Amino acid sequence: MMKFYFYGDSGVYNQYHPGYVLNQELLSHIIFELAKNNAYVLNKEKLKKRLNVNEDKLDNCFHQLLRINAVDEKEGYFKLNFTVFLEEDILYLKEYLKNIGIKLGNRILSLRNKIDDYINRLSSYKYYSKERLLYHVICDQIFDGLAFDFFGEKKIFCVSKKQPDNRDYIIFGYEDCDLERSFSNQLLCSSNNYFIDDYTFNSFGDSNGNRCDIYRYFRLMDKVIEQGTPFKNVNQAYLYLNNKSNQKMMKRCGEIIETLLMKPFKLKDFVEEDKKYINFLIEMNYLKLKDSYIKVNVPVFNKTDLEIIKQLSDFILNEIYDILKQVFMEFEKDANQLTPIKHHVDVKEVANELWHQIFGLTNQYLIDKKYIDLPIYKEGEGRYLKSFIINKCY
Repeated sequence: MMKFYFYGDSGVYNQYHPGYVLNQELLSHIIFELAKNNAYVLNKEKLKKRLNVNEDKLDNCFHQLLRINAVDEKEGYFKLNFTVFLEEDILYLKEYLKNIGIKLGNRILSLRNKIDDYINRLSSYKYYSKERLLYHVICDQIFDGLAFDFFGEKKIFCVSKKQPDNRDYIIFGYEDCDLERSFSNQLLCSSNNYFIDDYTFNSFGDSNGNRCDIYRYFRLMDKVIEQGTPFKNVNQAYLYLNNKSNQKMMKRCGEIIETLLMKPFKLKDFVEEDKKYINFLIEMNYLKLKDSYIKVNVPVFNKTDLEIIKQLSDFILNEIYDILKQVFMEFEKDANQLTPIKHHVDVKEVANELWHQIFGLTNQYLIDKKYIDLPIYKEGEGRYLKSFIINKCY
């Protein structure tokens, strides 16, 4: 019925996590019904009849939605507090943005010689093709990272929304339909990151499946634990402990990768516990065995690389700023027909998702022009590539 995505820090997977709440089937139906109507049109009595659900279940659902600030209530009637795009909204966005990827892509292609000067300085340049590095640097770290700070400072769109339980994230919902699967799901605009201390385990790609990456794997396991027994409070307590254990595990995994960056080691050089971590990283394709040595199997970006990428980001984003400023100004004037605007969601918040659509279309154009690597599609997982970031100098 609905698919939900989260931008920002959604925090620990518990009753305050938007995924914990919204990934319940009945709640998805409630959001869909609210989205089909204007703000403050539906109340519980009307929803009870439409969804054929008893009052206690409905009360529990709205208790959860109000707890995470996903809806607002006025005199017993409700509205959505976040962006939801129905099929007709997706049609509008597809038409509105049909040429923007080409326009931005051509501008970036005109800068390729200067961009190459930055890419040539990266520490992974001698190990990976320019096209592979550009995928991680432009498509992900710049467009799906540094651009948010850049455009947020210029008030082009919203990049922060304080939420209950000291969290900071923005929710986006899409109607699950053929158009969404053929358009939004296919765009390369989704960065999954697992952060622990100075280490980031990254993957970047589309939303056409469940990736086998660190962030997604732990999220899937969280859902298994949360639904694993009828003892909900015990499940929650165990989830907290399990997340702490995961952090300890991934910190050691990061340390092992860092060790392998400094000198070559064979598997026999590690103690038994570390061998288990290495096996996990091999299965996740972060490491590989080659000629009995353990090798890092993804591009690595260190602190010096991140400084170079920041310089490149400022260069590219300043070059495309005028084009994007005009696009967003026109969007704010013409967006009244969209579902989230009918629910009084701040247009700057809606524009955050518009940027995802824009850079996803731009990424695909640059791939079509063979300027950037094309990730191979994996059945059930979609298209994505991994990298590792270590915020230290070498």
